[in-house]
Amino acid sequence: MATLRAVKTPLYLKLAHTLEHQITRGVLRPGDRVPSVRSLSRQQGVSISTVIEAYMWLENRGAIESRPQSGFFVRVPFSKSVPEPRFQTPPPRPANFGAGAIVAEVVRSAHSPATVPMGAPCPIPSCCPIAN
Repeated sequence: MATLRAVKTPLYLKLAHTLEHQITRGVLRPGDRVPSVRSLSRQQGVSISTVIEAYMWLENRGAIESRPQSGFFVRVPFSKSVPEPRFQTPPPRPANFGAGAIVAEVVRSAHSPATVPMGAPCPIPSCCPIAN
């Protein structure tokens, strides 16, 4: 008969659960910086890779977030964050355009001082040195 071996909790999970418990108790609050990887490694007597694994686990659960060149910070829980808006496509509106409306718009634009004519740019001859 085979005996069942007790499944041992990995060290990184124990560390992650400890930090998660501190977050849920309010010891670490949203916006607080969690200890750096090296300092937590020294403090807990574990390897740097164990701390990184624990931080990755917490980050995947949404408990902390990484900020480049700043470290890891406790983030606002998903339940308290503002929900993302749902994407809604606007109803299609048919538009009727005739050639007359388009021509009228071109003529109006041509006489507007805010419009820069780019149809036929020609440099001023005095701006172009001409070899004799």
